[in-house]
Amino acid sequence: MNTSSRSKSGLFLMELIIVVVFFAICAAICMKVFAQAKKYNDTGYQLNNATVLCQNCAECFRAYDGNVIKTADKLGAAESSAEKAVFYYGSDFKSVSSVKKAYYSMTLTRTLSNGTYTAVINVCKKDGSSIQKITCAAVKGA
Repeated sequence: MNTSSRSKSGLFLMELIIVVVFFAICAAICMKVFAQAKKYNDTGYQLNNATVLCQNCAECFRAYDGNVIKTADKLGAAESSAEKAVFYYGSDFKSVSSVKKAYYSMTLTRTLSNGTYTAVINVCKKDGSSIQKITCAAVKGA
């Protein structure tokens, strides 16, 4: 009688260990999937906001007929000249005034070719890696 109850409890313990191992493996797989989903979400968030910033800057550039200074004033550039403007943004993509507080930067660089201003707008992370880059054109004096 004792041998019979020992074998049943041993079998139950073995089944319990197998179930716990199975759930541990499933939990590890789920954690990996959730971590990867978070990474994709962050990348999408950055790309979406960088695209909106670039499009907004391009529209202002076109609206002001390629005038970088007016575009910089309208969008609140931290640094600007006749050919280039630099904008700084925090981690939430809100405008900040200094490079020390900046997590992202957007650069607007203008060139003139055949009576047309061409602007290259580039949004970069703090480490210098580019997130979004677009080129737009505005007719000079239109």
